[in-house]
Amino acid sequence: MAEGDKIVRELLQQSAYQVETVYATAEWLEQHQHQLDQLSIPFTLVNDQELGLISQLTTPNQVLAVVLIPPAPSQVDWADNWSPLFGWFARSR
Repeated sequence: MAEGDKIVRELLQQSAYQVETVYATAEWLEQHQHQLDQLSIPFTLVNDQELGLISQLTTPNQVLAVVLIPPAPSQVDWADNWSPLFGWFARSR
């Protein structure tokens, strides 16, 4: 789950994570519904009280997105010294 205008807009502009659905206030949808329609992302209009019920934040924003987490790779190739948790390792390690 991703919450807030900035993070949801960034998710809509990338392809690594699939946005499953969006819950948004009328104010947010007025500005961004066309983008959701273009991307064929379903959305639900919610009021501030409803958004507060599904939000993990103390003060909910105008939008919340449900995002599919991609599966982790079944095997990691350590030959290139890359770790998804720690980045590039020094070759001497």
